[in-house]
Amino acid sequence: MSDSNLLFLAPNWRVSLLAAFSESRLQIGVKGSLLAADSDPHSPVLKAADRSFLLPLFSEAQCLSAVTNLCASEKVRAILPVTNKAVEFLSEHRSVFEDAGVHLYVPSQETVALCHDKERLGHFLQSKGIATPELIDGADADPVFPLFAKRRVGEGGEETFVVRDAEDLRYIRSKFPEHLLQGFIEGREFSIDWFGDREGRPVFAAPRERLRVRAGEARVTRLEMDEGLIAKAHATAKALDLRGPCCLQGILDEAGEFYITDVNLRFGSGIQHTIVAGGDIPGMMYEELAGKRPEPPKKPLKTGTVMSRFSTGFMFDPEDGASGLK
Repeated sequence: MSDSNLLFLAPNWRVSLLAAFSESRLQIGVKGSLLAADSDPHSPVLKAADRSFLLPLFSEAQCLSAVTNLCASEKVRAILPVTNKAVEFLSEHRSVFEDAGVHLYVPSQETVALCHDKERLGHFLQSKGIATPELIDGADADPVFPLFAKRRVGEGGEETFVVRDAEDLRYIRSKFPEHLLQGFIEGREFSIDWFGDREGRPVFAAPRERLRVRAGEARVTRLEMDEGLIAKAHATAKALDLRGPCCLQGILDEAGEFYITDVNLRFGSGIQHTIVAGGDIPGMMYEELAGKRPEPPKKPLKTGTVMSRFSTGFMFDPEDGASGLK
């Protein structure tokens, strides 16, 4: 297999993600490097990558040239965005990178715009007959409680609220007037790690129940290879024309109906569980970059494994410069 230098864009704290790619690279025999580029000089991944680079903010005019120059000098084969802003940046400048022969694991610009607007996504899923929480008109004077309020645009599960009565609703409307209101679904929360090839062919999906969550990030997850959830993920991905690694989130109610709540066009924060359990998505990506057809794992993943994640850290020495880049 030829060299495949991968650039992780805005990876920040996702050290375990790079570690998974490093392990897969070792197992397959890939000679390429894992590169990290971030605007935060104290991003932990800058210490973990083979080579690291500081970038301007995506909003700054010089960011595009900085990334394209980096791709040229480091012979980057593909870019993996790790935040929504990174996804949007690559989507906006897709032609620049593709003309340079750099593969982007990002779906179409229309899909990006749709999935990053939770209200538009809700209407789209409803139009396709895919179960999703009911959208509530903010002007409705007599909604059925409880409701769920969240930001229309954003990531990380911040500023989400269960709205239990009229008093809660008045608070949300005054404090967060732009928040999206949905019907509240009682049930078990799942993230589904999904991967499709560059033609959109579904290759693999693995549902993880979110047992403990902190600030929108799953800290403890349980793998549940339920065929119904997997089929729902594939149907949603087909409707949205997804590509590459994605993370679909939803709630399974007591009646067995699964409601899609969010679609993240990047690796989910708990992807490490799926990879360690045998869902080698990094390996699938390496195979595709080598011109081969990526295939799902030969051995089915085992339902019931639980992963409990923890944090560690790197120390930055001022004598090494702003970030101690490699």
